[in-house]
Amino acid sequence: MKRLLGFSLVGIVAIGAGVWAQSGRAQNAVPDGDWRTINRDLAANRYSPLKQINTSNVSSLKEAWTTSLGGGATVPRFRGKGCHLALVRHRLDVAYMLGATLVMGGANFGSGSFRNQLRAGLRLAYIESGWRRVAR
Repeated sequence: MKRLLGFSLVGIVAIGAGVWAQSGRAQNAVPDGDWRTINRDLAANRYSPLKQINTSNVSSLKEAWTTSLGGGATVPRFRGKGCHLALVRHRLDVAYMLGATLVMGGANFGSGSFRNQLRAGLRLAYIESGWRRVAR
């Protein structure tokens, strides 16, 4: 009986948190120019209320800055535990908090790193291929 009550309480709290996140309160708690998470707010609507960039000036935007965060390899004994995905998500959150509007990642097509970048919200923009001559 205690176990059922515990599961019920956890379920009610989880549902309540989900309803609160989808309500307007979660979005309104974020100042207009702030993106505190990769999705801007807890409702994950990715909507920006800012008006400085519009259809008349978007073509004149220029790159402001770039940086490289280096590799993100995971020590073998910690693989399969979500460490790399957490690292990718954290880096994306920091990039958005710093005002980044474009994030690029590199990984071998179909690799674990590639899949984690997709899970974190990045999308494939192009493919580079490396060629080598095969001995005959």
